[in-house]
Amino acid sequence: MHGRVVLALVACAAGSFEHLHILPDNDALTELWFIGDLHGDVGCARQWVARSGLVAFDAAGPRWTGRAGSALVFLGDYVDKGVHSSDVLALVRSLVEAFPDRVAAIMGNHDLFLYLDATLDGSDPRRPMRMSVQAYPYSFFHPEEYAASPFTTKRDDDGEVLDALLESLLFVYETRATRKVLVPTPSAPAPAGRGRVSLFDVAPRFRDDGALAAKVAGRLDEWRVDYAAGLRDSGLVDFLRARPVVAIVGDALVVHGGLPPEYATDALPALVAELRATPWANLSTAAMRLAAEATQDRSFHREGGCAAAAAVLAATGAARIVVGHTPGDDVRELCGGAVLAADSSLSRPFRANGNYYCAVANHKPGGSCDTPEARCEGSVATLTRASADDPWPRHALRVAIDGGRTRAADDDDAPADGPGRARGLATAAAVGGLASWWLGAGREKPRHRASDDPSDDGPVAEEPAAPDAPPEDGDATT
Repeated sequence: MHGRVVLALVACAAGSFEHLHILPDNDALTELWFIGDLHGDVGCARQWVARSGLVAFDAAGPRWTGRAGSALVFLGDYVDKGVHSSDVLALVRSLVEAFPDRVAAIMGNHDLFLYLDATLDGSDPRRPMRMSVQAYPYSFFHPEEYAASPFTTKRDDDGEVLDALLESLLFVYETRATRKVLVPTPSAPAPAGRGRVSLFDVAPRFRDDGALAAKVAGRLDEWRVDYAAGLRDSGLVDFLRARPVVAIVGDALVVHGGLPPEYATDALPALVAELRATPWANLSTAAMRLAAEATQDRSFHREGGCAAAAAVLAATGAARIVVGHTPGDDVRELCGGAVLAADSSLSRPFRANGNYYCAVANHKPGGSCDTPEARCEGSVATLTRASADDPWPRHALRVAIDGGRTRAADDDDAPADGPGRARGLATAAAVGGLASWWLGAGREKPRHRASDDPSDDGPVAEEPAAPDAPPEDGDATT
């Protein structure tokens, strides 16, 4: 009964953190699967779920095929970058609803932004960066999804509009202007100043053809409005809001980005519950801060990250922390297995082109856009113990799409900043950046590091209200 004794001691240490258990019979779980950021790639999402062996997709719907004690955990960021965000959301929702005792899904930063864009007015100051993230020319919502979405009205000239928009965005990437250009519309306005200009004023096709510019801007606004309404009417907005930003599954604290140690207090479960039950407009400042940090923090990947992880584990009684958000080519372990980093760039559009909105359906090789691979790449993670009386293993296994299994490599000495070839990663704010920038108070203002975006020539200005770049992640907004 040694394992039971260990679990009992952990439970005593955790105290109120037991309320973070998202699945019933947590102590009886014996097999866990973790799937990282899917970013709008529904084809690979289905393949990775099938690879786990826990779910089979039949004509009648998903069927649970896992053994007793098995569970599947999605780590957030179901949307953006790819072109099937709503399909990924619908897939994850269908699994959570079909198998509520076996499937858990947490909130990612991109999911949070999409939820807010669908529920808040375009100029609402409670938005991240004080503006709709859809106004950015990279990192967030791929325009191609609008044209194919069942949520938007279809018109004969949608292809012409989309081609003009994607061609103009390609101009932005090739002229290294991602940090200078915005794509505003009435539903997604952008504040003037700070040297930012509208795509419709500077892209050659729009600058030389005012009628085309007006047509594309108007259609894009209609798409944005229709898509937001579709998210609300389909119930996907409510599903997103109900996703926890922090949870405990098995012996793991699960969070999309990270959790600064100062948030690992007895108040954490109540704040998580508040976020799941309360519309954004009615949230406490403390809950908003938690959402900002939990979905965007990257401190476990940085200097001092292992000490921060140890502090969080000691406070919560968990044995490991499982995160997404910071992309790599594969699942990897940090801090001797105390942190399992499970964002392995599962989305094919992201693997090929990073945060750039490159054409997917009608991709043309060349220029700043690469051709996405047909096969799914990356890996997912699994933990297995013989019985509920046994302890969980210290190290996870990573599983490739062909079923091959290896121990997750320990990346203590290597930064996990994502695929070297992935483009469009601008800058990433340091720990605490988002909460102070977004809410205008609290910890230090964001500082920035250079990364792989060719437009990033150095630090950006740091005024809290400045919409200069997607914070923490926007740049590497994974």
